[in-house]
Amino acid sequence: MSEIYQLTIGTDTYIGSTRNFKDRIGRHMRNSFNPNSRKYNYKISKAIREANGEITADILYVLEPDERLFKVEYQFYKALRPTLNMCAPMSEFNYSRLAAYLSLVRWRIRSLCFW
Repeated sequence: MSEIYQLTIGTDTYIGSTRNFKDRIGRHMRNSFNPNSRKYNYKISKAIREANGEITADILYVLEPDERLFKVEYQFYKALRPTLNMCAPMSEFNYSRLAAYLSLVRWRIRSLCFW
């Protein structure tokens, strides 16, 4: 089961999605306080550190099995306009373009490796 969640830190917000809410919040916290994490300098991580880990985490929506995760997350992103997300989640349009791109890349790799 997937969920759309919101982190609130002061007046700033972050929208994300996950299949395991408790684990995902824990990863946000670990990334924020671990200088060796590649996500240490992300906006969300800096905000969590500045707030000394004091955040509010809310589940906004629980997806039905037939719903598209990225599509629903993108709708929440557009509606709530979070300030801590570094980029927009994939929209349905971007998701289909990514799938087409990956298909092309796989075809090219196969053609290079198996003449």
